[in-house]
Amino acid sequence: MNILYITPGIRKNSFEFAVLKQLKRNGHEITIVSTNMDTYTGGKTNEQATDLQPITIDEFPAYILHYNLPMSLGGYCKNASKLAKSIIEKFDIIHISSWYYHPAIVFAKIALEKKIPFIISAYATLQKENRNRKKIFKWIYDNVYTGKLIPKASGMHSVGSLETKAYVELGVKSENIFE
Repeated sequence: MNILYITPGIRKNSFEFAVLKQLKRNGHEITIVSTNMDTYTGGKTNEQATDLQPITIDEFPAYILHYNLPMSLGGYCKNASKLAKSIIEKFDIIHISSWYYHPAIVFAKIALEKKIPFIISAYATLQKENRNRKKIFKWIYDNVYTGKLIPKASGMHSVGSLETKAYVELGVKSENIFE
């Protein structure tokens, strides 16, 4: 299976990267779309990368989108839509890690338009307690995007019962939630 993995920031020594390596060992092709943000420090990484040309991170092709607005303002990346439209149809499935950052929304929206299945692993970002942080920003995202895209995901990866409950409250059918 050819998988496009969307993440707000990638670190080579992370659990996330270990999972991607295992998927590759299992025979899947993985391409990463990340940003130039270090998700642990908030600093920038991969400044040498250009938005529309892949680089290699370990053995993975990776597109690194540059933030034009900080994450506190939605993490807007001006080339996210252009990149998504140019590559998304090459993939069997889109896996979106986390939520509330511009590339996640763009790739979910375009996957839906192009009828490419997409899975979201929100990692607690959609739970009520976390949606109350940066409440105004998330309220805008929720009213414009979350309510329209989340219920239409092909699958939602849940890390526990609280997250499953949050997905159901957002309109996700229980048969589309995988713990």
